[in-house]
Amino acid sequence: MRHTIPAFLCLCMLLMAGCQTASDRTGNQAYSPFFTPAEHLADLIQTGKFIKASHLFNNQQSVITAQPHEPEVQAAMNALAAGLRPVVVTPAEEARTQLAGTVWPVPAHGWPAIKAIAENARTALLQLQTHTILSLPQYDSGTAMALQKQSSGLSQQITVYTAEVFAAYPLDAAASFFDVYPVDIDAPLFLQQIKPDLLQRLKSAPAPALATSHATYGSFLPSDVPNKPASLHYNSLLPKPASKASFKEKLQAFM
Repeated sequence: MRHTIPAFLCLCMLLMAGCQTASDRTGNQAYSPFFTPAEHLADLIQTGKFIKASHLFNNQQSVITAQPHEPEVQAAMNALAAGLRPVVVTPAEEARTQLAGTVWPVPAHGWPAIKAIAENARTALLQLQTHTILSLPQYDSGTAMALQKQSSGLSQQITVYTAEVFAAYPLDAAASFFDVYPVDIDAPLFLQQIKPDLLQRLKSAPAPALATSHATYGSFLPSDVPNKPASLHYNSLLPKPASKASFKEKLQAFM
């Protein structure tokens, strides 16, 4: 019996050393009966490392929640959810407030602010969805679903007005419409859909605007009218009627 206790202690030391070696080798935390994921979670929370604790919970959720009625486990989960609220839930609620106060349509000078609000909402939502514990029924405040609904609603509203807003956007503006519009638009598809209206607008545009529109939107135009702005620009430089223009006048317009 005198040899049994030392042998047991030696075995424990070997097991602990083996776990530590595995941790050093892989760069990941190794767990054992002497150091569980739940204990690791509690340690991180105690030191205020809520983001790391949340990542741990994401990876070890099934193990940590295997005994959800254990007081220590429940306390750690409650503390983690509470610690994450000011970090990710509060920004998401602020994003909801911004979206609620957003009005569309607005003049072009207000688009950057709208775009920033929309991007902030998407970022806040992604951050919130990253933390699995906040999606559990006992910790889900409903903020994620509400934010997603508001964000999608604004995006759809802006998209619906695209054709109307584009029609009022200057063809000779320094920035491309598709670069500054608050939502992403498939430029080639959109221009294909509004092609008749676009060509009608180009026909009545002054020469400088035609030149600018060709440089800005030429690569997005439907394949069957790639040179339409350039042709319209050329025709606009000819004397009227264009059919009676002399060779010299045509050459000057071409140059």
